[in-house]
Parts: sequence; structure tokens; C-alpha cells
Amino acid sequence: MAALADPDEQLWRVLNRDPALTGRLVERGACHLLHPGDVLVLASRGGATSTWHSVFALGRQPGLSHSYGIFAE
Repeated sequence: MAALADPDEQLWRVLNRDPALTGRLVERGACHLLHPGDVLVLASRGGATSTWHSVFALGRQPGLSHSYGIFAE
């Protein structure tokens, strides 16, 4: 998990700075185009099985997205 937070780590660079990785994921169908108001629910049962996601804003204006964790009481 520390490698995910450290910009000097190779894993961080691949996930956050490598456009080729994003291109390969898109080519393999691992991309969903959402529209304003769309909701995407990603299951997670813990740190080892959490769903990873990235948000890209397309166009000239910056995009805005919200990500929330919902937990049982």
C-alpha cells in the first residue's frame, strides 16, 4: 500500500503517469464511459479485493467525480 502513495515508487508511476497502461486497459474493454448523473457501484470486501478505478475527464473543461465508501454499521 505504501507504493501506491509514493510518487517515487514504480507502481505509483505506472498507475498514475503511464498513458500506455490506460491505452492497454481501454483496448481490453476495461473502460466505461459515464454520463452526468450516472452511478457506478464497485464491490469491495477488503484491501486485498478492492476495486481499483481511475477517473479521466474528457474535453476542455475539468471534470468532477465523487468516490465514497459505504460501510455497514
